[in-house]
Amino acid sequence: YSPIFGRRARESQESMFRVLAAFCALLGFFNFGPAREKMFFVRAFRASPSATRFAAHTVHYRNTFRTTLQQRFNPTVGFASIAGESIAAQNDAASNPIKVPLKFVPRPFSYRQEVDIKIETLTNRGLGIGRVELSDDQVKALEQPRQETSSKRSRRSSKSKEKEDDPVDLHDNGKPNQWVIMVPAVIPGEVVRVSVYRNFRNYSEADLLEILEKSPDRITPFCPLAGDCGGCQLQHMSIESQRRMKTQQVEENLKQYKIDNVSVEPCLGTAEVFGYRSKLTPHYDYPVKSRRGRKNVGPAQIDDPDVKRIEAIGFQKQASRQLIDIPQCPIGTPEVNVAYATLREKLLSEPPTRKKGATLLLRQANIGDEHVETDHHAFLTTTVRGLDFSYRAGNFFQNNYYVLPLMVDHVVKEATRGDDMTHLADCYCGSGLFAISAAAHFKKVVGIEINDKAIAEATANAKKNDITNCEFQAASAENIFSVIQDFPRDTTAVVLDPPRKGCSTDFLNQLLDFAPRRIVYMSCDATTQARDAVSLVAEGAYRITAVQPFDLFPQT
Repeated sequence: YSPIFGRRARESQESMFRVLAAFCALLGFFNFGPAREKMFFVRAFRASPSATRFAAHTVHYRNTFRTTLQQRFNPTVGFASIAGESIAAQNDAASNPIKVPLKFVPRPFSYRQEVDIKIETLTNRGLGIGRVELSDDQVKALEQPRQETSSKRSRRSSKSKEKEDDPVDLHDNGKPNQWVIMVPAVIPGEVVRVSVYRNFRNYSEADLLEILEKSPDRITPFCPLAGDCGGCQLQHMSIESQRRMKTQQVEENLKQYKIDNVSVEPCLGTAEVFGYRSKLTPHYDYPVKSRRGRKNVGPAQIDDPDVKRIEAIGFQKQASRQLIDIPQCPIGTPEVNVAYATLREKLLSEPPTRKKGATLLLRQANIGDEHVETDHHAFLTTTVRGLDFSYRAGNFFQNNYYVLPLMVDHVVKEATRGDDMTHLADCYCGSGLFAISAAAHFKKVVGIEINDKAIAEATANAKKNDITNCEFQAASAENIFSVIQDFPRDTTAVVLDPPRKGCSTDFLNQLLDFAPRRIVYMSCDATTQARDAVSLVAEGAYRITAVQPFDLFPQT
């Protein structure tokens, strides 16, 4: 079997057992039947001390095959029939079978089974959470062990890590028989009918079929692609309800980490809820020829089947990695959309001769600027409260220039509260936005970064704005506060603006050892911020005095 299964499978006995067990289960199911299966397995592997375990794997696979075949091809019952269905419904299902994905796990719900649920809350990703009570048979089915390869386990583990920061505890409601279903495009309080398309270990995902009881906060989305495009998740909600929901999300994040004695201010935003985003990054896959002789596959409407064309330029679909074609994006600024239309037309009419897809960049430096940059390495200069900040177009800089000044003002106000603060340390300083903006209120300001290129950009920005009491220094992650050991702790404030993953435990320990008087923590992920806040408030080291959300990305 070596040439067939390859080196990776040979290295893992367990993986090989599962592969061969599945193969032998097919042989046993179609040729031998259950009575002769064990004899066949032991004869084939009589020299193996693990024959019993191998047989157990094979019986599991045989049962899985039998269930799948019955669900797909039994003309009497039809696929995904539910107990209590009428004979007419069964016959209709038999005449119109649903194609089930090969990797679909049919428990606790069958593929595309319809369920009515009431939406309780929304996750950080904008998905609605509803619960349904499982029957005893469904609970028993869930207790059966799932068989999976090591590669699947590692993928599931990575997915779990991606979702572990979600503030919603899926089963912490005291009712173990209630199963969580996640569905997009809904509002808390609504009763909806959904279609389940994926079952995970402790929840399911579904598509929205029908709204049975509509929320008064529901509105008609402005964009015709809302619901299909994965870029905006909240266009079906009024902007007032969006901001209430975001305020509630911050509160729930803190409560999940046992911080419940803090008042959260209402989410702060501006009237610009569309046309605010100064940066768009649409994607396209590599150009392809017409599939199976079809013409007009892509938006370019090229009729020659031998000519390669781009099938879509846009963003990923909702709950999918497939791209949806986006002619324009309403949350992008008007100038960005004009530049996008020009670049898009060029790519569709003259597809690039490349073997891979690409991500486009369209970035505007200031509100009203006609120029939109498409080169990742070009420098842009954005003005915030009269100060100029230069950065490479492909680097990080806030994309909502309407809310950004409000956020900078708030950081400066909180860092200087008390009128006796003399020193400021800006960690994760990037191009120096907060350090330079606050420099006029402090005797000395130091921006700290581990990225040498960011330090060079920030230093140039300080010089450009004639800021003389502000400097930027690189420091290692292991000893990041070594460059400000001479700062007086009683009059020093520290500003944190880490990436989405938040601060490392090592950094937080160093911060606690440094012990500044005040910490202002800005975050683009309120979940990791709440997690880090636990370390800061533990044992009375600090107390939270204010929490202010900002709506930097309306509709999302």
